[in-house]
Amino acid sequence: MRLRWRHIIFDLDGTLVDTVEDIAAALNHALVRFGLAPRSVDAVREMVGEGARRLVEQALPNADEQTREQVLQAFLESYRANPVVHSRLYPCVQELLQKLKEHGGVATVLTNKPFDLSEEILRRLGLSELVGVVCGGDTLPQRKPDPAGVFYLCERVGRGIGDTLLVGDSGIDRMTATRAGVAFCAALWGYRPAELTGEGLVAQSPGDLAGLVFLANAGSVN
Repeated sequence: MRLRWRHIIFDLDGTLVDTVEDIAAALNHALVRFGLAPRSVDAVREMVGEGARRLVEQALPNADEQTREQVLQAFLESYRANPVVHSRLYPCVQELLQKLKEHGGVATVLTNKPFDLSEEILRRLGLSELVGVVCGGDTLPQRKPDPAGVFYLCERVGRGIGDTLLVGDSGIDRMTATRAGVAFCAALWGYRPAELTGEGLVAQSPGDLAGLVFLANAGSVN
C-alpha cells in the first residue's frame, strides 16, 4: 500500500473534530454576560472557520467595536476554560491519522483557531502524537485563506507542494489550497458542505478519505 500524498494538511473544526457545541456554549456564555441574545448551535455552525474575532463579528453584526471586543475576550476566556466538553473526533479520524503515520506520511493542522486552543483540543482528544505541526490563526501574521500557512507547514515537515493534500470543510479551505497550489479534498461531513460543490476530490467521511489517500497497488507516488 502506498500514499498518494505524503503530507496531509487538515482543517480542525468540522474536519478532524466536531467542536461546534463547545464553541456555541462559550459564545453564548459571553453574549448572555453582556445582556445579549444567545445563538443556536445551528447558527454558530455557519459562523465557524474564520477565527474567533470573525465569529463574534458575525454573531453581532450591528454591535459597536467596544461591545464586540468585550464579547470576544469573554468568549475566549470561557472557551479556554472548557474547550472539550462536548467536542468529539469524527469517526475513523484517529485510525486514519495512525495509518498515515505508519505508512510514512505526516499529518499537520491548519486552522484559524488560536494555536494554544488548537493544541489543547488535539492533546485532550489524543491526537498530539499523530499531528506533526499545528499552524493556528495566530501562528503567522496571515490566516486562511492566505496560503502562507500551507507554505509554513510544508517547510516545517520537509514536504513539497506537489506532495501535499489539504482537507477541509469550507470554501475558505478550498480557496487556501487553490492559492497555495496544493491538491484539495472537500470534507463533506463537516460544517459547510454547500460551499464545496463543483469539481474536485470529495469525501463523505474520513473513511472515504482513506480510500483516496492510500493506493492499493505499488507505483509512483505524486
